[in-house]
Amino acid sequence: MSLTLFHHFGFFFVAFLLFHRWISISGFTSYVVRAPAGQVSWIIGLMARVDVWPTGPVGKVI
Repeated sequence: MSLTLFHHFGFFFVAFLLFHRWISISGFTSYVVRAPAGQVSWIIGLMARVDVWPTGPVGKVI
């Protein structure tokens, strides 16, 4: 049991090392930093639009 567990961990460790060799760390980190930031800004913009439009001054004027 422990031997098979060790083999699984070794396989994942080798795959992890190959993954980091294949993808540049700078490109990977820039994707990780940019993608959530874009999603968060899009969600904030959507929430602001939904909240401000019906109840804000623009919604009352229109």
